[in-house]
Amino acid sequence: MPSRHAAVALAAVAALGLSTGCEKQSPYVTLTAHGVTVKARAVKYCRGTECDTSTDVAKITVRDGDTLGIDVPRSLAAQGWRIGDQGDFSHDHYRSIPITSQFQPGAELPVQIVRDDKHGAGEWRFTVVVK
Repeated sequence: MPSRHAAVALAAVAALGLSTGCEKQSPYVTLTAHGVTVKARAVKYCRGTECDTSTDVAKITVRDGDTLGIDVPRSLAAQGWRIGDQGDFSHDHYRSIPITSQFQPGAELPVQIVRDDKHGAGEWRFTVVVK
């Protein structure tokens, strides 16, 4: 009867996995520049009264003449997002920012992506390093 014991053990492991694996992580936001892609999960993301936190701050290097691309999941785009507290909330899933000589070489620029708080807190953080 080893196969019966194995089946019972497998069922127990599966039940344990289902009970602990239900927590859904925040979606990724992606930054790209000159062929390099970095992703980060939200440092704070709430669904109703349940909030997840992280220390996930991704870093990307850019140069004068690069284009920094910001790609958010379509679910976030539908809810609305923006860079920091700049302007209105966007519903596009992609935005590009030209890197010009106005950005000083050696600068480390914090970039914060925020979700429209009507849908709950959502904040992603990146560091953009200018070469």
